[in-house]
Order: sequence, then structure tokens, then C-alpha cells
Amino acid sequence: MTANVFYPALNPIAKSLGTTVEPITLSVTYYTLVQGVAPSFWGAISDVRGRRPTYLLTFLIYIGATIGLAKTQSYGALVALRCIQAFGSSSAVSNGAGVIGDLSPPKQRGSYMGMYSLGMMTAA
Repeated sequence: MTANVFYPALNPIAKSLGTTVEPITLSVTYYTLVQGVAPSFWGAISDVRGRRPTYLLTFLIYIGATIGLAKTQSYGALVALRCIQAFGSSSAVSNGAGVIGDLSPPKQRGSYMGMYSLGMMTAA
């Protein structure tokens, strides 16, 4: 969802960083790329260390990157912080399905996974 919320602000961000919209749009691509790859990393970590510590760590990473983005003054910092933000938020993708698998009985797991997937697809 953070990728889509970013689109209406492309012009003001480009103006404040003294660049055009095209490089700012590219930062959305980087965000999407990192968010697509990182869940495999967080999934493995959460299987070993637990889902709660992984959630807490990744939410701190996400919040820290978001605060940094609010204060950034350069395009390079914007791209780096957007990638860190995507890295931090991506655990929700892998861990959400893991939590459903951990908590739901096998007969109801498919229904819960359907609701989980529907939420991700319609919220974006």
C-alpha cells in the first residue's frame, strides 16, 4: 500500500528535491522490487527466530525509514530510504501467511488464506 500512497505526491516530491518526476517514479519501482524479494528473507528469519520478534524488528525498520524520508533532502537518500522502507514492510507479506498457518486449523486455513489474499489484493 505504501507504494500506491506515494503516487499523488510525485510532483511535490520532485519539486522539493529539485528533480523531475521520472526519477521519483523510478523510486517506486525500486520499492516494489525490494518488497517483492525481501519476504523470502524475512520468512526464513521468522521461522528460526519467531514471528513476533521479526514483526517488531521490521516495523522499527519501516518506521525509521519513514521518519528519514520525511527529512530527506536528496534523491539518493530518497531511493535508499524507500528501499529500506520496503525491506521493513515486506515481512507483513510473508509473516501474515505464516501466522494464519500457525493459528488456524487445517480445515479452515484455506478460507482464512483467501480472506488474507483478498485483503492484500483489494487494499493495493
